Amino acid sequence: DDGDEEEDDGAAGEEDGRIGLAEELGAQLRLGTPLVVSTLLNFSLTLITLAFVGRAGDTDDLAAAGLALALWKITGRDVVLSLSGAQSTLAAQAYGAGEPQ
Repeated sequence: DDGDEEEDDGAAGEEDGRIGLAEELGAQLRLGTPLVVSTLLNFSLTLITLAFVGRAGDTDDLAAAGLALALWKITGRDVVLSLSGAQSTLAAQAYGAGEPQ
């Protein structure tokens, strides 16, 4: 080692095809923002439903609505979303392997 080599300080260089921190952050924000918005809107749907029930009824109605929403999310919605995610993974693997049947 002759000591003339520059040390890699983690900065992105154009010559090796890497991108800088600002570009990576921008790409992550462009990809992540719709997911964050979707999650917040999904959560707000439950919150708004419970707010309406709470304003319209008594505490028993609110408790029943909260229990029904929790049960739906656990037994119905999450199972369907899990199966959908598994199907997406299997379909992507089959397509990548060249066997889309």
